Amino acid sequence: MSKLTKASFAAKARELGIKKTHKKKDGKMGFTQAQVRRIAKAVVKGTKKVKRSSSKKSKTKTKRRRSNPKKGGNRSMGKRGFGYREGMSLAKKIALFAKAGHTVIRTDMDGRAKIENGVRGYTGFDLRDGKFKLGYIVEGWGPYAAVCGVDMGIRTLKRIFK
Repeated sequence: MSKLTKASFAAKARELGIKKTHKKKDGKMGFTQAQVRRIAKAVVKGTKKVKRSSSKKSKTKTKRRRSNPKKGGNRSMGKRGFGYREGMSLAKKIALFAKAGHTVIRTDMDGRAKIENGVRGYTGFDLRDGKFKLGYIVEGWGPYAAVCGVDMGIRTLKRIFK
């Protein structure tokens, strides 16, 4: 193993054909971090050929491969649209805010009544008469609970028939 000195570092850079491409704050040119790592690795190993890689990052993202290619590709949303997870996530969000959206678009209520109706739907507490009713919670959280139940049922059936 050879010792890394400034002279051996510069000699190895010339040998590998690596030029300084990074402009420092003081205006002088220097090596990028990737170049420094490549040169140092070559000096320590004593090899003459080191795989060259471009200093610029690639614009295309690499896709993650799954261990079992028969099961399908990656799970990110692509050109084909939504996958199961993305679709159920969106359905749960829509169901969670369905009561609030319905309350907001109603025209027969003023602002205060809309706020009271929204609080009543999600907490079960009626601000007008000061009473708690379970039916109000079912009214607000029912759609979300239904979507969660359907999701659990579908996942269970998938697991059974797998």
